Amino acid sequence: MLVFLLALALDTTATPDQAAVAADLRAADADRDGRLSRAEFRVLIDRRAEAGGERAAVIKRAGAYDRAFARLDRDNDGFLSREELTPRG
Repeated sequence: MLVFLLALALDTTATPDQAAVAADLRAADADRDGRLSRAEFRVLIDRRAEAGGERAAVIKRAGAYDRAFARLDRDNDGFLSREELTPRG
């Protein structure tokens, strides 16, 4: 069940516009280094969930922050860049 919920939460067929991704990054990037750490990603997910974001709410309810982060961190550097936050088309 958790795998299904994660797949739904991280559906990369949805394409948010670049402005929305940039705004999310700026809002959550506490140290202003242009990328998100695991802690900053958690803040982003919590904010999205509180704002009614269904995918973020699924991640939050499942406590799947680390799994979601790992799936998005395509270069495995321990941070999420703007490119990694933008779903692949």
